Amino acid sequence: MSGGRLEGLQVLVTGIEPLSSRDVVRDLLAEHAQVTAVHGEDQVLRRLQRDLGLFRTTVGVASVDLFSPSEVRLFEDNLRGLGGLPHMVVCCCEGAECPAALAVSLLQPTLVLHALPATGTRLERALFALRTASLPGLIQQVRRNGDFDLRTRPKLVSIAGHVFSLHRGEAPQEIPAPRREASIADGVARAGRRPSRRHPLPGQFAATSDVARRRQDLRDSK
Repeated sequence: MSGGRLEGLQVLVTGIEPLSSRDVVRDLLAEHAQVTAVHGEDQVLRRLQRDLGLFRTTVGVASVDLFSPSEVRLFEDNLRGLGGLPHMVVCCCEGAECPAALAVSLLQPTLVLHALPATGTRLERALFALRTASLPGLIQQVRRNGDFDLRTRPKLVSIAGHVFSLHRGEAPQEIPAPRREASIADGVARAGRRPSRRHPLPGQFAATSDVARRRQDLRDSK
């Protein structure tokens, strides 16, 4: 069985309260990444394992208070002893206080991804994710080119249809709404005039032609 595009990648996933974290973990595991979900509450970790169990998927977990410097340092020592320091930290949190901040400063992973705030409709978010480079594709490109300079990489990547920022410390970015094609009615409204008979509004072609036909019949009868 061939390996996935993320094979050999050590990943820590934090901020696992949102349901989107389930999609992210499943996608990372499907690409053969070695994933560990980290949270300070055992019940949150159990819920994650329960939800993933519905898809016959299991993930390693670590009960660590990510806001406690002493616990995070002990966690770092354990990872270092096991040779499992993460290449990447992925935070799925939706709040202003990121649980990954302290872990990132101590563990210093190569890549840090933080979920963008969910704005717009579900369809708009899905379309935006489709236009965003995928994480597996980015990692595959980095491995092929041997280039880890993030200044030459996209600022946003998608995992399982969710968009993440590749840069720490940036202000949260909103997902832009897809560009809407201007309609004839929009142009008429901006011009401040009534629509011309030469360019009827959508759905008015039949009505316009009927009026023109009646006028022509009246002229012929005279």
